[in-house]
Amino acid sequence: MSRRRVVVGASFGIAALEVRGRSVGPGDGHAHGSGNPHYWLDPKNAEIITGNILEVLARVDPANTAIYEANRLAFLARLDRKLKEWEERLAALHGVPLVAYHNSWPYFARRFRLEFIGTFEPKPGVPPSPSHLATLIRTMSERGARIIVRQPHEAEKDVAFVAKRTGSAVAVLAASVGALPGAGDYLSLFDVNVAALLSAAKTR
Repeated sequence: MSRRRVVVGASFGIAALEVRGRSVGPGDGHAHGSGNPHYWLDPKNAEIITGNILEVLARVDPANTAIYEANRLAFLARLDRKLKEWEERLAALHGVPLVAYHNSWPYFARRFRLEFIGTFEPKPGVPPSPSHLATLIRTMSERGARIIVRQPHEAEKDVAFVAKRTGSAVAVLAASVGALPGAGDYLSLFDVNVAALLSAAKTR
């Protein structure tokens, strides 16, 4: 029996943040020109994402639509309870300036009212130059930013250098499921990230 390949447009209906021009030139890395692509890092967007998945599943397997819908509703109920917990815990970081290596966090920051004041990469995917790092250090010193966010695969050397110069703590966050131990599913992804941020805040 042949298998039909089905593609789900999970982001359909989500308003993209940071929409700018679409051109990509030399040295532009993987520019976010059509909007920041890290939409799943706002847990409220899971309502739309799972709705898009449900629509496709119902189309290709209509006999089991009720099961898919019930599973979605149960997941969203669990997510809603966890979201209240994450919001309460991250309230301690409202107004605290943060810096990230890569610009992965606008959706996360908007949902939890966090303030990222700069990134190590001058453009997404472009490594920082010494002059950019010097500017970042100056900005962090002026704004009192003492927490740096990086993902496990991102360059540790530059982060360690800036952290030492600014007296900052480093929070290693997962931008996708499986990127860190403990982040084995969508809900635990946020559990891990919230805990890492709060741990960094205590040591800064």
